[in-house]
Amino acid sequence: MNRKMVFITPLLIFNCMYTQDEPTEQRKKNDNVIFDSAILRTADGHFITYDDVGIMLQLREYLRTMLYGTKDKSGILVGPYIFDDIPHCLRTLTLLEKKLDATVRDAWLTQVRDAFKERTQDTKKRAEGTKTQQYMYIKESCRLHNRPNSILLLWAQAPEGQEDDAIDIHVRNFYDMAKFVLDLKDFLEDMVSSCPKAKKQFLDRIPNKEEHQKLQQLLDHILEQQKAKINKVKSIDS
Repeated sequence: MNRKMVFITPLLIFNCMYTQDEPTEQRKKNDNVIFDSAILRTADGHFITYDDVGIMLQLREYLRTMLYGTKDKSGILVGPYIFDDIPHCLRTLTLLEKKLDATVRDAWLTQVRDAFKERTQDTKKRAEGTKTQQYMYIKESCRLHNRPNSILLLWAQAPEGQEDDAIDIHVRNFYDMAKFVLDLKDFLEDMVSSCPKAKKQFLDRIPNKEEHQKLQQLLDHILEQQKAKINKVKSIDS
């Protein structure tokens, strides 16, 4: 099974083949969030495959849980963080933080940041050596979603191996953390949308037809959400 990096392996020789590959425009074919990148189109299904899509979707679900929690057996949303015996997610912590003592807030925020760093260690290792390409697509994602001042950009600009330090410096409250996580989630969704061959490989490996259909509906829903966001940005620009 292919174990290439989540983003793009530094062994790609296509950098020499395409001198102007920065994804500055969307594809003309549709309004979905698809990076216009010759490198990405060539890598799709070859260097970026089904296992990469699976990893990106797993991380996306973790980020969604951070933001909104998960439903328990009663259908109630429960956050992944327990503070004072109460489950919280970033949404509830953002609403609560103004009422918290600064010392308590900072202690809770440190726990949330540390949990994120630990969960993303393997992902960062898989992406080692790809900072230039990674930043290029993150920058385009933030542009498409009208987030020019995103902390995600600062995180992506940090020297390799110092991304966690960037989180400590720039994420100063739960609102910052929520914005950062949301932008990272959107970026992962953009990457999956931009790799249709790898996404098809992933779906084709799901043996259960019902599960296949559910996941396909989820991916279609992601595309519709992203499409609406981009249309909104376009209307603002015009």
